[in-house]
Amino acid sequence: HRDLHSFPTRRSSDLATAFNSPVQIPTNNTLGQPSLQDAHYYMYFSGAAYCYGSDLFNAWTCKYCEATGPNVHLYATLYNATTQVAGMINVNDVNQTIILTFRGSYAAQNFVVDLDFAPVPWAGVNPSVRVHEGFLGYLNSIYGQVRSSLLPLVAAHPDYKIVVGGHSLGSSLATLTLIRLLTTETEFERRATDFSLFAYAPPRVGDVAFAQWANSLGFECARIVHYADIVPHIPPGNPSRSEE
Repeated sequence: HRDLHSFPTRRSSDLATAFNSPVQIPTNNTLGQPSLQDAHYYMYFSGAAYCYGSDLFNAWTCKYCEATGPNVHLYATLYNATTQVAGMINVNDVNQTIILTFRGSYAAQNFVVDLDFAPVPWAGVNPSVRVHEGFLGYLNSIYGQVRSSLLPLVAAHPDYKIVVGGHSLGSSLATLTLIRLLTTETEFERRATDFSLFAYAPPRVGDVAFAQWANSLGFECARIVHYADIVPHIPPGNPSRSEE
């Protein structure tokens, strides 16, 4: 995918400031493009994901948590103690939306794996494309929990839209998770238009073949970056090697 929005604002650790001066930039992406309003709203879930160390079920009180609004309730938390990958599933019954969000880099091993750039075939999903080995390992460490929590929820709410997102490392997991759900789970056959991806400061997760394949799947996608942020340009090097 190409960048949907670029944000020429001052650098800040506060995700909310990214929406001070949004600029939509040209894109070759043929996927559906969510509204800027939606991109702003789901950013709060990516911020709230960093609260995972607290008891989210009893302490949904940080500024990001509260900004998600009164109609949201936490359904499940996801965590792998070995990889330190964390995420959460929320439900908004008013908007009829299920929101799956992953936390960004948090522990030391996250930063080490973030630098594991080796592209490998995506065995079991689409071996003709290559993806970031470190991000794929993270996905494999948490996907079983995602599946066991999400599929019963979707079965109970078959008409709800599914939003997947995250910041930085979390956006990489969101991208790979959405695509794996959409292409390997029979429950989601012919449901691509029910999925939206909100990737905030996302690294590249796959090669050109991966990007072209993902671009053909039909889900909505917003890839949101700061114009001076290095993370969306990682891995570095020949763009033919890694485009997403």
